[in-house]
Amino acid sequence: MPWAQIESCTHVNDKTTNPPYSSLNLLLLTPEIKNFVFRLDLRGCPPDERWNLDVSSQLERIDFEIIVDTVNAAGQLFDALELPSLKNFTFNPCIEMEQEPPMWHTERFLSLADRSDFSRHLTFLDIYAIITDTELLQCLCVLPMLQTLSISDFISIGANNSSPVITDMLLQALTYRTDAPSLIPHLEYVHLTSHLEFTDTAFIDFIKSRVKRVWESEDVTFEPILGWYWRPKGDMSGEILHRLHNLQEIIADWKGEILGHTEIRRAGNSD
Repeated sequence: MPWAQIESCTHVNDKTTNPPYSSLNLLLLTPEIKNFVFRLDLRGCPPDERWNLDVSSQLERIDFEIIVDTVNAAGQLFDALELPSLKNFTFNPCIEMEQEPPMWHTERFLSLADRSDFSRHLTFLDIYAIITDTELLQCLCVLPMLQTLSISDFISIGANNSSPVITDMLLQALTYRTDAPSLIPHLEYVHLTSHLEFTDTAFIDFIKSRVKRVWESEDVTFEPILGWYWRPKGDMSGEILHRLHNLQEIIADWKGEILGHTEIRRAGNSD
């Protein structure tokens, strides 16, 4: 099949790709592409240089699974792209390599969002990166059309200067309000993977506000999923287990047919 007719593609580069980021040029060869998954090994990219690359594509979904060895790689990646039709954006480390999350670059993502006009058409965001709650909120402020949001705390809090991203401040900002403009007003699905570094009140207020919006509109749905990192030696404290049980009970009181699905579940191992 000619490159020009391809609509979906998955590309895996390796250390022999030189320079590593040149794989992005595939977007220029596939003008009809709608969905592209890149599994990129970006180790070896000069950390302080702008990539000699400018790629504009009309694709609607892009997934990045990346391996990096510098803190600037994500920013360099964002600088190289313009995606004026993008609806779905996924940015994660390469799971197969047990790669730690890359460092997020807020200002450079905001520049990408601006030149790509994400405020008009980006509806799906899934990121697992080293990012603060303040930085994430800066990004969400320019994405008013988001319907799906999936975010995760860094599994090893404190490593690489990381801190929890799912906090009271984030949940309070995501709480739907009728007396003021709401952040992400069209949110329908949220998946949070967390160390539970937030208060029950902030989480419940967030859920209740979104459920209330569902009750008040026939065309709105809302599906929240909360996952938490499990300690490998089974040392989850009784207090935390009690919190989770209470959260499940409280949410059950608010859950009905109009709230499609709610889950609180173990997400994985935490060091």
